[in-house]
Amino acid sequence: MNSPVVESELRIESVSKTFTDPKGRLVEALKDVSLTIAPGEFVVLLGPSGCGKTTLLRSIAGFEEIDSGSISLGSMRLDELPANKRPVNTVFQSYALFPHMSVAANVAFGLESESVPRTDIDRRVAEMLDLVHLSDLADRKPSQMSGGQQQRAALARALAKKPQVLLLDEPLAALDLKLRRAMQTELKRIHRATGTTFLFVTHDQNEAMALGDRIAVFSHGQLRQFDTPSEIYDNPADEFVASFIGESTAFVGRAVGGFLEFEELTIPLLPESVRVPSATRIVVRPEAFSLLPEGALCGEVTIQETIYSGDVIEVEAVLRSGKQVKIQSPVESLGTLVIGSRHDLYVNPQKVRVLHESEDVGQR
Repeated sequence: MNSPVVESELRIESVSKTFTDPKGRLVEALKDVSLTIAPGEFVVLLGPSGCGKTTLLRSIAGFEEIDSGSISLGSMRLDELPANKRPVNTVFQSYALFPHMSVAANVAFGLESESVPRTDIDRRVAEMLDLVHLSDLADRKPSQMSGGQQQRAALARALAKKPQVLLLDEPLAALDLKLRRAMQTELKRIHRATGTTFLFVTHDQNEAMALGDRIAVFSHGQLRQFDTPSEIYDNPADEFVASFIGESTAFVGRAVGGFLEFEELTIPLLPESVRVPSATRIVVRPEAFSLLPEGALCGEVTIQETIYSGDVIEVEAVLRSGKQVKIQSPVESLGTLVIGSRHDLYVNPQKVRVLHESEDVGQR
């Protein structure tokens, strides 16, 4: 199957949307959101419930009307078009397959509604079923298929009309963990095969990291950071992003001479951090801390809990000040950690993220 040529970028510019809740109060679902998605990119909209990610997806699809701003695909203003005229298609969490139709009939439905010639429909249905590895199940009804098979059928139906943008609204949420991971691999394969722009909504951080070329992190209707998974993890824009993506411990720190002090801990300042203000917020990932002498000795902790995870041990501990920290260290050389025992704490200064005063520390 030849991949479609997608040449238009999707631009969301200063989009805002307000709802009225059941008590008559105004809720800002989207607050001046802007982002540009490249043709053929796989972008994940990530955030907790109520953060605005699904509202944005529905606004692109035409199911919600925005209050201000614009949504464009190339030179086409999507927000000025009815939903059925937009070159996008949506895959829902519920799959929304017609139960009385076979898989092949479900995939053909959208093409038939547009009076596409029968020979073209049959060819396109065969291509889509082959793409999602369902050719052998073409005559089955949805009730005769597993959740993963139904999900692939829904993907095939959505892609049959060759949308420029495929919108996926938490489509894997109903699957068990093993099947969910298998479908993540399938989604990436299908994305590469079609070249279609994918916009995927989830609240699952691991899923976002596994799927996205870039991730847009939302909180309370605002876009907090839009970047690659590695950049978001290694250099979170604010404390909210650091706490939502992976584990981290937040501190209030201060620069003193050539050192950074936080709680009773002290580490050397790196050259790129020389402009750290006298008081600042910092976040430290668990792997920056260690109970082995692999960095700067910066303090002492008391072990509270341990979780073994193969070649690493995840430790919850407390500093002398009472501040709780999360530590991740290699299992080798540690032996068995005893709850209540005290250990030296080391830190890798290169993995400490300083949030400067100009950066919003986000909402907890």
